[in-house]
Amino acid sequence: MRNKRLSREGRREALTGFLFASPWLVGFLVFGLVPILLSMYYSLCRYDVLRPPMFIGLENYRYLFTESSTFYKSVYNTLYYTVFRVPLVVLGS
Repeated sequence: MRNKRLSREGRREALTGFLFASPWLVGFLVFGLVPILLSMYYSLCRYDVLRPPMFIGLENYRYLFTESSTFYKSVYNTLYYTVFRVPLVVLGS
């Protein structure tokens, strides 16, 4: 059975590959993953631009699903647009 350790040249190639991929990885973290994680955090907070965020747990979601008068209307409008308008535009183009 061969030894699974990388040789010096193999380590160098792996490091070179990582260095070539690192700009994409940094870009993904900064512009992709960080905003997603921050939005998840802020969705669990009472947030005001003038004050720091205050953690309130799932209260925003409870309000959204039980008390919001516009949420279900916006979901309906989105589904309607997606099901009827988008196919018409695709067929028309």
